[in-house]
Amino acid sequence: MEEIVKIENKLLAKLGTELMDDIQVTLINVRDKSMLVSSIRAKWVMKFFREKEQLKKLKQAKEALIQQGTDSLQTTDISARTMSKLRLNEKVMENNPKFKKLNILLDQQSEVIQFMEYALNIVSDFNFTVKHVLDALKLEQA
Repeated sequence: MEEIVKIENKLLAKLGTELMDDIQVTLINVRDKSMLVSSIRAKWVMKFFREKEQLKKLKQAKEALIQQGTDSLQTTDISARTMSKLRLNEKVMENNPKFKKLNILLDQQSEVIQFMEYALNIVSDFNFTVKHVLDALKLEQA
């Protein structure tokens, strides 16, 4: 029995569907897929690095938001000047609703990166899958 799992992360769901389309091999499309193996791999490598860059940008945005909040807090709250950096960062994050949204985006992007790492492993082995299907077809025709 096939169980359908709803994926909350829309980008992850989209990438999963796209990966399944790229690696699906049938008797009808095996020759086409054999010609596209390198292109498929290059496509997924580019996607992986694009998503890593997005994660980096989100982390930089979080650091900038923390710094901005820290600077603002230190100028408005005298007690904040004596706080440790860790406690100051915590205070800034708890008072700013943007952090909750940013942390959700960071978690989702981390899931995407993890998925992309698995996808690259699958795509790396894809040429063997196509080769085995082609070899099976040759044996059947002989």
